[in-house]
Amino acid sequence: ERTILYQVSRNLIYRNDPPNGCPGLRENSTIVTQTPQNQLCRGDVVIVRDLVTGFNGSSCALGQFVPYTKKK
Repeated sequence: ERTILYQVSRNLIYRNDPPNGCPGLRENSTIVTQTPQNQLCRGDVVIVRDLVTGFNGSSCALGQFVPYTKKK
């Protein structure tokens, strides 16, 4: 509930730690985004969806995106 990882390519992953966490985000859940742009930004709000029930749960604002590159 504290860290979200976005894999952009095979070697590039972004880490995001929402400032207030993201309650309900765990195994068998995902985030749903609604943004007019092709990318997510700090401050964008995402909704947590339970993949088992299909219901939307809580929402959270994203924090800063920190890039990580996997070593070859």
